[in-house]
Amino acid sequence: MKQLTLVLLCGLAILLSTISLNAQEQSIPTLKLPTFIDCGSSENINKLIERHGEIPFAEMNGAITIPPGNRMLQGKTILYINPQTGAYSMVMEIPQNYSGSADNVYGLEKCIIGFGGGFVPAITNKTSI
Repeated sequence: MKQLTLVLLCGLAILLSTISLNAQEQSIPTLKLPTFIDCGSSENINKLIERHGEIPFAEMNGAITIPPGNRMLQGKTILYINPQTGAYSMVMEIPQNYSGSADNVYGLEKCIIGFGGGFVPAITNKTSI
C-alpha cells in the first residue's frame, strides 16, 4: 500500500511539474525593475529639453506603469533629439485625468521616460530578416 501511494504521489508530482513547465513555455518571462523617472511641470521639463538643444523628432502614444497596483498611464509622447550631438529624450505628457487627480499631489504634467546619446539612424541587414 505504501509503495502504491508513493508511486501515485511521484506520478502526480511529475504531472504537475509538466503542466507547470508547459504553462511557463507559453508565456514570455519578463521582470519589472524598479526605476526612477524625472517628472514635473511642462515648463520645467521643457527647460531641461531646451538646455540640451533637443528638438521634436517624432510623436507617438506612450505608456508607463506606476504603483500602486501597476496602474498604466498612457499619454502623448514626443522623442526629442539633438541632431549635432545625438542626445535624445523621450517625454510623455501626463494624461489630464491623472494630472487633475488626488494622486497627483505635485501637479505633474510631463515625465522624461527615457534619455541618452548616440542617436543615429538604424542600419539593418535586410538579408537576415
